[in-house]
Amino acid sequence: MVGNEVAASNLEEARRLAARVEQASFQLWWEAAFAEKRGDRAAAREATEPYAAKYGGIYPFAVAELHAIVGEPDLAFEWLDRSFSQREPDLRGLTYEEWFRPLHGDPRWKALLKKMNLPAD
Repeated sequence: MVGNEVAASNLEEARRLAARVEQASFQLWWEAAFAEKRGDRAAAREATEPYAAKYGGIYPFAVAELHAIVGEPDLAFEWLDRSFSQREPDLRGLTYEEWFRPLHGDPRWKALLKKMNLPAD
């Protein structure tokens, strides 16, 4: 739900919904996403680093999302590779995650899909 509101640029509603989320990892993740959506890329990057440090070992896919969101494709692919190596279940949503759309034109995107035995179209 929060993601839909962010995608629709309804940041106030997204913040209201995100405030209900009790898990600290999600709060920090949304902080970075909201900052990027507000156009504050520096704040988004600042929020991404502590998230990666604290939760990267558990949620590498989410760290990859954040790096994609803040325009850091090299780091996004690095974290996607970690996610793949760990066989993280969230990878099942890779092809329809809107956060990764900026990566679709990168040749590494098709290579990753191929490595996962997914269609590269």
